[in-house]
Amino acid sequence: MKTIHICDNIAMNGSEISFDFQGIGPELGMNDGEICERIKKWLLSQENIDVPKIVINLRTVFKDYQEKFFSVEILKKEGFLDDEIVVYKNTQLEKLEMWRNIEGKLSVMRYNEEDGVCSSFRNRDTAYSREMLDIIDFFYLFLQHLYDLKNATSRNLTQEEKNLVTMYKLFYQEVPDFNMEDTLLKFQLMLSILLDLGVIEDQNYHFVTLGNGDVPQSFKLLSIISGLSFFDKLEDIKGQSLNSAVQKKIQSVGKSLRNESSSFKELEALIKVSKVLYASYHFFPKSEVTSQELLPFVNMNQDTTEEGICLLKKIKKDLKEI
Repeated sequence: MKTIHICDNIAMNGSEISFDFQGIGPELGMNDGEICERIKKWLLSQENIDVPKIVINLRTVFKDYQEKFFSVEILKKEGFLDDEIVVYKNTQLEKLEMWRNIEGKLSVMRYNEEDGVCSSFRNRDTAYSREMLDIIDFFYLFLQHLYDLKNATSRNLTQEEKNLVTMYKLFYQEVPDFNMEDTLLKFQLMLSILLDLGVIEDQNYHFVTLGNGDVPQSFKLLSIISGLSFFDKLEDIKGQSLNSAVQKKIQSVGKSLRNESSSFKELEALIKVSKVLYASYHFFPKSEVTSQELLPFVNMNQDTTEEGICLLKKIKKDLKEI
């Protein structure tokens, strides 16, 4: 058994997020720096700061450890605006503090084991007003966080996450390795291709290109996959819901790409196909398209675009033969 102490500070959206975990358990499969980097990537993939969600995901990372001390702090760089402090000792919530700047005045809600819930609303007009409504909203938010944080435990894989990991394993014939820098990109490329080919149904991933000719990306998928990095032992996923026909199609698309790895790298092939397929599907949905027509949308030269078109035709041909 080993005692661990892992802490870090991360800047996000004008705030500083700090966490501190101390516990006893087996050797971790990653060093402290790798753990902190995964947590940072996940946090930066989130649209907003959700403290209960942060606690749940960090407890997932350390689920094999006997938790002795755990704290999370959210501090706005500008001062007391949306600050929050959470402290656990021996897995029990010991303290929760939240601050809000409401109409230029500091409002504070606190909880600790000894005193329970207390509040501080300075120089408030008790009349029914927008200010009082904001205070009531803050009060209910605090109670919701208090409930969520008292019940926050490590989480299991969702059905969607199980399916995504299964797709990855079928497509690439390997288990996702989140120590590799290109794993997130490989998930994005795989799902973009499978969606535009109609192999799987869209789950509101909303792929977009951030610039003309960029690789299609989904911010929802980025958030999900970043959270997957908190799990180990993804080799044996049980409970996925992909039917056998879909699984065969996913394997076929991946195999078609891998068979071309002798002429160019697999990742390069993925990028070519994803760009050509995305541009064809979104800008020329009802017609056959030439490499010359695609050039303004894919940011590749004509030869590379032709290679992508040829590979895409092969993938579609192989799918029809299933």
